[in-house]
Amino acid sequence: MTGSKSERAYAWAWLTTTSPRHFLLIRKHLHTGELVFHYAYVPPGQPVTLMALVRVACLCWSVEEDVEFGKDHFGLDHSQVCLHIALTVAEIKRLFHPVARHLHWVWWRRRHQARARWFHHRARLRRHMASA
Repeated sequence: MTGSKSERAYAWAWLTTTSPRHFLLIRKHLHTGELVFHYAYVPPGQPVTLMALVRVACLCWSVEEDVEFGKDHFGLDHSQVCLHIALTVAEIKRLFHPVARHLHWVWWRRRHQARARWFHHRARLRRHMASA
């Protein structure tokens, strides 16, 4: 596959999960061995093929290039422009557990993150108010 910067040589692996609508797509760079994971959802009634999933995963390259352009030309690197969510090993393992168990874990994790973020912001605000 030819990209905007150079030839992109990848091998792709397609894994199913316990859900018939969720898939894990793994991309391995053939020269560097770098692995990239894509978590995919396919709506009911849509055909699922490896090529369709690869095409969708490849769309992120143009988005990433647009973000880089925005950073370089408009100074957007001074604030958060995009959020990349990398799956951890634990999250990938949980993808293969029953869906209800996985959803319970995801809800717990998101609630825990929100609570931690709230306490962090509250502590920062108190320090700021104390120093003012």
